[in-house]
Amino acid sequence: MGFGVGQLVEDVDYTTVYNKILAVYGRNDTGYGQVMTSNPVANNALILAAHWDELRTYVVNSRIHQVGTASLTDVAPTNTIQYSHLSSYNTMADNCVADNRVIASGQFTPDESKSSGSRTSAWGQQSANNHVLTATCTVTGADMNGDGARRGLRYFFNAGGKIKINCELSGFTTASDPAGQGKGQKWSDAFSSAGTIVMDYTQTTASSGTGSSVGGLDLSTSDQQIYTKSLTGVVYSENYFRIWARYSDASETAIIFTIKFYDLDTGDQRPGVFPGPAVDEAVDGTLTVAFKQDRPSGSYVSVTSPSYSSISFSAGTS
Repeated sequence: MGFGVGQLVEDVDYTTVYNKILAVYGRNDTGYGQVMTSNPVANNALILAAHWDELRTYVVNSRIHQVGTASLTDVAPTNTIQYSHLSSYNTMADNCVADNRVIASGQFTPDESKSSGSRTSAWGQQSANNHVLTATCTVTGADMNGDGARRGLRYFFNAGGKIKINCELSGFTTASDPAGQGKGQKWSDAFSSAGTIVMDYTQTTASSGTGSSVGGLDLSTSDQQIYTKSLTGVVYSENYFRIWARYSDASETAIIFTIKFYDLDTGDQRPGVFPGPAVDEAVDGTLTVAFKQDRPSGSYVSVTSPSYSSISFSAGTS
């Protein structure tokens, strides 16, 4: 930037700062999708106090969204525009660019419940050919400001949005294994240990299990594994669940999440003097899969929620 103390503030200098904050706050692949008025870009254009007020609003709104607080000197209609105005605006705009996908506490609506589905039919037996249970959910971007679903998903993740997944097994009555815990208990323990599985723009994490460096902006039209978790203990250590995600199409309209629960245990003998044959018990009870989100919201930056499909279940061998 070529401005300095004692020099005129040129339209190109103003536009440079404007374009920096446009990439953060505005309607583009890296921005938050917020509406910005036209930028005065014409050569020798007269930059009015109103333009400075608009620029200040975009920069301050972005910074408050990121760190919770921000302040820039207002330019009143009777004030002389100083080099210091542009310099401070430019510095804060640079900070906004550096922290583009950071979001402050209080700048989002946490744990919005979006979709929940349950299966009550027993599963998990090799003999019944139902030992792999699959759950799917499709998350479709919102068409914000006529920019399309692809941009809607990008705005959501760019502004700090997160998609959250929880699994739970309740009401199970399966028999105990030699260690005193049945198959249902082990599945329930695994889900509790995993806690909330969280996808942001660049990674997927959880309290336990193995996440990935794949986030909402890293997907392709092919499934990528974003999370896996195995059951603990010797008896049911063959069992695990995994989550994959992919874009629904080349236009990145939606994200399809596929969760597979693999019950590959083929049975274990019961304790006793005459233990008898190995028992491959079913997993009974109610298996629930729930999707929630942290949505960027508030008076500084607000992003329209994606839509979430109903969760469907199917059982089979793969």
